[in-house]
Amino acid sequence: MIDFEHELRLLWAIAMNAALAVGAFRAARALGAGDRVQVWLDAMLLWWAGQYVIVGGLGICGLLSPIWIAVVTLLIAAIALRVFSKPHAIEPMTKAERFAVHIGLSIVGCTVAALVWNFRVLPPMSDDPLTYHLPAAAVWLQNHRITVYETWFFNPANTYSPLGGSIFATWLIAPFGSDVAARFMQAPAVVAIYLAGVQLARRLGASMLVATLLGIAGAVCGPIVRQAALAKDDLFLAAFVLMFINAIARIDKLAPWRIGIAFGLAASMKLTCVYALAPALFLMIIPRKRTPMPRLIIAVACAAVLAGPWYLRNWVQFGNPVFPVAIRLVGETMFEGLFVTVPSPRLSDPAGLREIFVDGYFSLGPVLAVVLPILLLGAALMARGRLIREAVPRALVIGPLAGTIAFILTSPYGELRFLYPWIITAMLSAALWPPRAMLPLAVAIAGAAVGTSFAQDWVAELLLATVAGVVAVQLIRLLTRRPGRVRSVTVIVSAVVAAATIWVNWRAYVESLPASADVAWQAKYGGLAEAWTFLRAQPSSDQPIAYSGTYLTYPLMGHRLDRRAMHVPVSASVTDLSKLPRFSMPMSERNMLREAIPAMQIDPDRDLWLKRLAESKAMFLLIGLEPLASSPPPLEWEWARSDARFRQVFQNGSAVVYAISLNGDSPASRPVPP
Repeated sequence: MIDFEHELRLLWAIAMNAALAVGAFRAARALGAGDRVQVWLDAMLLWWAGQYVIVGGLGICGLLSPIWIAVVTLLIAAIALRVFSKPHAIEPMTKAERFAVHIGLSIVGCTVAALVWNFRVLPPMSDDPLTYHLPAAAVWLQNHRITVYETWFFNPANTYSPLGGSIFATWLIAPFGSDVAARFMQAPAVVAIYLAGVQLARRLGASMLVATLLGIAGAVCGPIVRQAALAKDDLFLAAFVLMFINAIARIDKLAPWRIGIAFGLAASMKLTCVYALAPALFLMIIPRKRTPMPRLIIAVACAAVLAGPWYLRNWVQFGNPVFPVAIRLVGETMFEGLFVTVPSPRLSDPAGLREIFVDGYFSLGPVLAVVLPILLLGAALMARGRLIREAVPRALVIGPLAGTIAFILTSPYGELRFLYPWIITAMLSAALWPPRAMLPLAVAIAGAAVGTSFAQDWVAELLLATVAGVVAVQLIRLLTRRPGRVRSVTVIVSAVVAAATIWVNWRAYVESLPASADVAWQAKYGGLAEAWTFLRAQPSSDQPIAYSGTYLTYPLMGHRLDRRAMHVPVSASVTDLSKLPRFSMPMSERNMLREAIPAMQIDPDRDLWLKRLAESKAMFLLIGLEPLASSPPPLEWEWARSDARFRQVFQNGSAVVYAISLNGDSPASRPVPP
């Protein structure tokens, strides 16, 4: 019998997303007002809000499962189609404007598609997705509930930080039963960044052509597009912040909902959203006419419903909404926490600043690092009157400066991705330059952004694929606009070709991913990944895998994400990360792990650890031998190798794996591949 599981799961995912997208589009048409760019942008915002509410609501109720997600999605989509049955007319655009925005959308979409195609066989490769973004989503689906996912041997703040990105990962993992789509979950955010950039540039007075060029520059510049193939949350944050700034300036039925949803989703991404949201909020509302109370209530309520649960949980449990970070103002402690933070030492060092802003993989590069400050300075000088009177110019010009200063003075981690929204708005500030300079300036910025997005040989390959895709998309679009048989034949042939391509290749592609993941992970993570490969080859079991000395836990969950990975504490007092002792030394990226990891193993108790391990019913114990570079192995290694109930089944210089027998069975009976 032929197994069509992979094809059926793909159809399930397409149907679920299409149903929610159609409902979101109908709601955007009925409640909002504007041209097609604004409607598309509103539809994307409501589409993400729908995902967030569905997964978050089911997760809070303990009903989080693929079936319930599908049922609630179809129900919400059906209600939206019924309720929003009378759409507003879309504001007209000229033929030239439609052509410009469609070409820009094709360029951005095909660039992202080419990037995804190039990385299609790679598994999630960055530390953050393997540490908490994807593991949290997998654990939530295993437990059918959104719970605290503890990041042992890592920054404790990530345990209690908002994890909106993991909610979007859960949405994509659920229908597939794997990360085949979730690994590229940020790709749609690049399109939203483009659309938001176009709208903001037009609000500053740019023509559609100039706005399109600036939107392309913001969406495909190196820092942004390089993250499109990573399962992280930085592009979501950038998109939602741009949507929030755009929403403040619009007045229609959807306005307060748009403002509250965009702000709430942005605040639900991570604690470091403060570097983008705080300046944006301040600059957009001060000075400003008084907002009608009903609209203010709707906006605040939307933001509170979406972002509030993350912060409320911390406040109720620990008396601090941003636990474990202690908050001090003017020397007074406002909220107690486990530690206070200080700026990263790299932010006070010229070489460190160059690495962060110019030379790093996610940095601006030398060209944009010079161009963007000039753009902002010119915009500030040429439009200084508008900066006083108007909110959008103020946010787009002063926001990058305010956010960057706050980042340099306070950020414990020197990571430019915290400022991604302001990188995009700095490019958009070109729309405040004199009209005669706008078009050549926009062309130069777009060229610089695209030309420096990747290494030169890779840019040429990416451009070739993008141009081919744009030509194909525009040809299909042209033919589908023809009347009669040409349109019908084009639609049918395109659908048949797409379906046939998927039918022939999808199964082989999905089934090749576990092996390609092993190869790619071993190339990056070396001996530790070899231990992952060993454990992933074991038959799936209800018994979890215990781990210590590593924070990279996602690969232990298997390709189907049906294996449980858990840390069994050795400390008698630190049974979860909220019970860590308060650190007297201020924390930054320089000393965070060096201070936190030893504290996780204070008051060690071997007998208590063995009891906890037996109660966990773990099948294997993985121990990373170097939780920090040149650090001693965790205590579990010494305890396990001196106990006959632990049988070593794998070891290299980076990791060791033991088969465990603490509940009566023999460790020799554990299945181990040759």
